[in-house]
Amino acid sequence: MLPESFFTGIIDLFFYSCGLSFVLFLIAFFGQKFLQKIQWTRNPRGIFRRGLGVLILIVGIAIFTGIDKIVEAKLVRIGYDGGLEIEKKIAEHFEEKLVK
Repeated sequence: MLPESFFTGIIDLFFYSCGLSFVLFLIAFFGQKFLQKIQWTRNPRGIFRRGLGVLILIVGIAIFTGIDKIVEAKLVRIGYDGGLEIEKKIAEHFEEKLVK
């Protein structure tokens, strides 16, 4: 869905960036503290780190080959919206307040 105006697009992009930055900060901050408490995640040659490396490779290959788009299209077809309704309500709320 494209925004109705340039201003709406800028507001959407701003709040998307803020939300993404906040979530990534929380993951980095609390994830580091959590992983420090679990000893088996600290071994660079351990199964956990190797598993993460394989997962990153699989995701990269999926993006490069376009498989990710196929999976996303199938998820949309079966009805998974990924929380889009919540995002739409929040965007409408802020748009109403900013336009007035």
